[in-house]
Amino acid sequence: MLVEGRVYEGFLTNASARGVFVQTSTRLEEGAEVGIRFESDGEAVEAQGTVARRHRPHRSVVGMKRPGFGMEVKIASESFFKMLVDILQ
Repeated sequence: MLVEGRVYEGFLTNASARGVFVQTSTRLEEGAEVGIRFESDGEAVEAQGTVARRHRPHRSVVGMKRPGFGMEVKIASESFFKMLVDILQ
């Protein structure tokens, strides 16, 4: 992830044409501009958007659930949509 020129790590755990969920301990504010980049089948997949919601699990389940954020996708590479099609087939 790229946020305000800084690189962070996370795991993409859910994706749709309108948004993704990124599992990460990085604390981002709602409305923050975010860029994500990863590889799928050897192709660079990129998307840009804004943090739509943050997920912070209750302290009683912290060991079972990870924090993260939902990102509304504003701009995405063609390979992002190709990845979605491949997942759905």
